Amino acid sequence: MRSIRSFAKARSRLSVKHKKIINQENDFLFSANSKSAFEKILQSSENKVLEIGFGEGDSLFEMAIDNPEINFFGIEVYETGVARTCLKIEESGIKNLKLYLGDAVDLMLNKDIETKFDLLLFLFPDPWHKRKHNKRRLLSSDNLKKFRSYLSKKGLIFFRTDWQEYADSVKKICNDQEVEFQEIEKFPLLKGLTHTKYQRKGIKAGRTISTFLFK
Repeated sequence: MRSIRSFAKARSRLSVKHKKIINQENDFLFSANSKSAFEKILQSSENKVLEIGFGEGDSLFEMAIDNPEINFFGIEVYETGVARTCLKIEESGIKNLKLYLGDAVDLMLNKDIETKFDLLLFLFPDPWHKRKHNKRRLLSSDNLKKFRSYLSKKGLIFFRTDWQEYADSVKKICNDQEVEFQEIEKFPLLKGLTHTKYQRKGIKAGRTISTFLFK
């Protein structure tokens, strides 16, 4: 049975610089061809934070810069955002940020990886606002249950959206699964996160930003 895609592939042209960074050999970028190597790094690393759908990587990169003792990982399907983040990694020389160019559905939901995370971040995932497309949402009931299985004993999920109906849906799923909500103020890592492109768009449009932290 074909899995449901949680994203719509956007058309984008990579610059020569972006193509080069994506295609060259390095120790911080992985894809379907090197999936097993990425999984091994996940399994062998401790103090792990993963952002799923990191977009242009602003928040993820800043967190990695500010917290060198934590191992950060990011999964993203859009080549442009991955390339931009790769350039930042190369220019800064940081060693605690690894990226995977591909779909989290294929990597984590349609199979099991023997690893646990201390934090999973979902910052403004595609809301698929049309009712007929709601099934494509990354944080559906079944998906959330699977993502929670990847949490360590102290692990948490951080979700932020500017789409109220999506926020209401996730809150209902959380209540149905009897999750434990946490106070963001108690977690310095999450305070003052760099605004993503979609967060800036949501604020400009006057939409309410909803945030949930739970385990």
